[in-house]
Amino acid sequence: MAVEYQDKTEVKTSDGGITLPIPVGFSAGDLLIACITKDDDDAITPPAGDLWTVIENLPAGTAARLWTGYRIAEADDTNWTWTGDKEGYYGVILRYKGHSDTPIKAHGSDSGSSKYPIAPSVAFENLAAGSLVLQVFGADDDTPYTMASGLEERFRDAQGTTGGAGGDRAVFPYWISPTGFLDPDTEWTNEVLAYDEDTTKYANQQSVPATSWGSWLELTIDAISCSKVRFWAGYDVDRITQIDIEVKYDDGEGGGLIYHPLYIGSFAPEEWVEKEIGSTQTVTAMRMKFYNTSDGTSIAKVYEADFWELEGVTGNTGTAKFSMNAIEEWAAVTVVIEAAVAAGDYKYIGNGVFIYSGKAFHRWGDWAEIEKEEGDWNRVEKEISNFVGIDKKDANWSKSDKIYMGWLVNGWLIYGWLIVLWGKVTKSISNWNEVSKE
Repeated sequence: MAVEYQDKTEVKTSDGGITLPIPVGFSAGDLLIACITKDDDDAITPPAGDLWTVIENLPAGTAARLWTGYRIAEADDTNWTWTGDKEGYYGVILRYKGHSDTPIKAHGSDSGSSKYPIAPSVAFENLAAGSLVLQVFGADDDTPYTMASGLEERFRDAQGTTGGAGGDRAVFPYWISPTGFLDPDTEWTNEVLAYDEDTTKYANQQSVPATSWGSWLELTIDAISCSKVRFWAGYDVDRITQIDIEVKYDDGEGGGLIYHPLYIGSFAPEEWVEKEIGSTQTVTAMRMKFYNTSDGTSIAKVYEADFWELEGVTGNTGTAKFSMNAIEEWAAVTVVIEAAVAAGDYKYIGNGVFIYSGKAFHRWGDWAEIEKEEGDWNRVEKEISNFVGIDKKDANWSKSDKIYMGWLVNGWLIYGWLIVLWGKVTKSISNWNEVSKE
């Protein structure tokens, strides 16, 4: 089951607070997420009575504040009021369906002063398929805002002295940045700028030799399911003419985890260039180098590079980079909304517990309950590989096997010793009989 956006309510005011009505068409059980930004960093006080659970509540320097929180809708809900000092307020309530009973899986925040608000990357584990990431920001002033690439816009407006924007997307697939680098020939500088989410800064090899290939820059990541990569590179015109890019994975042909050629040839400078792997692989790195066709040394530049992550249950959301036309103080939030587990779906939640058809079962017991619901133990057995989030090498699962085998081995050992002991007893009885005879 996937989390799905439904609709929103939106209010702009300059009073001593803001009142937001529930979106029209709601149903009890819907997920409501409120995002409120105000001018100045003084506190925003939520409705009394713990009606809303705070997600993040943070200042944007001293110039603004962003409040985010959630609530599960009830049948008699109407509206709520957040209070504060008399300033400009801009707020929305977003309505979603398809969420789990504990919908906010993870969240994080950041703030700064620049033209580029960046909602942070947030880590998650054992995430159900169909989950959603919501990324928003609030800022001082009403400068025009631009939505972050890759997000489906849900709001973008301003009151006059404050405003914000936000959007969502499915957690998978998405472009994810490398998390590390290797520079085997130590020829590159500023390597981390190749994955800082900023296409105005770059890693560079300052001196690519004349009529030669330069050195490899390797960009690494924890193993992900990946089908393509992309890069944003630059060069001296008529000097750097080609790129050689390879991707690291084990193709199952016996070579192990090695680099595989992906593309050699010309490329468009200072724009995104995508290259398909041609299959889905478990990728751990990419590397690239550049060819200098001139008679003198030249400079090669890598502004950004990304992997296309297809699926997973553990990972990171990636950042969302918004933009404004002036430098302002801002605060940004990333929220992971977990999907409900639908009937027939499986999700491992840790400590030996799975969710199946909306009910919890322990891997060492309760299988009979699943058998009763399914009516076919073989099907359950076959579909174990479909558990969302199961780690086939899970230590606890192995422990259960070991415990079970330990019981068997110990049982047979005890049985064996009893047989030996009984043999000695009967032999002793036999010898006593001999003594009796004598």
